[in-house]
Amino acid sequence: SVFIGNNAHAATISAPSDFIITQGQTGAVPISVTDAGSGIVGADVTLQFDSSVIEVFGSGSSAIQQSGLDTDGWIMEQNVVSISGTTKELRISAASSGSALPATGTSTLFTVTFQAAPATGPASSPLLLSLADLNESAVSVTTGSVITSCVIGQRSRPA
Repeated sequence: SVFIGNNAHAATISAPSDFIITQGQTGAVPISVTDAGSGIVGADVTLQFDSSVIEVFGSGSSAIQQSGLDTDGWIMEQNVVSISGTTKELRISAASSGSALPATGTSTLFTVTFQAAPATGPASSPLLLSLADLNESAVSVTTGSVITSCVIGQRSRPA
């Protein structure tokens, strides 16, 4: 099996808080890991979001970017599934047959390209990490969010 080592106990996978995307535009949202541990060559992440506010933009390598990141060259598969109502789930599995993640510090696993829905005012979507595994061992998570804005650079919060 490709998955070796099991030192992921102190690791945390995180989504950013209040990441801003202008309505109708796209943004590359980073998903990061802190203190991965040694020998980490596999990651599974499930990210829930509100599809009335943001949608995964593109498919495959156009939706999930890893070029120039610590998972560059890893095999990555992704799928978007409807959960209920406007809640959707992005499921990502990544594995390396070679290089492991850095054992300490913070690394960006990949970025997810979302497109903000056109709307009449600011809106917000949670980025809920409902599954986060390294080498098939659960790790801590930090949930984030995306805020859509009407004007580039505007940092207004929805009511």
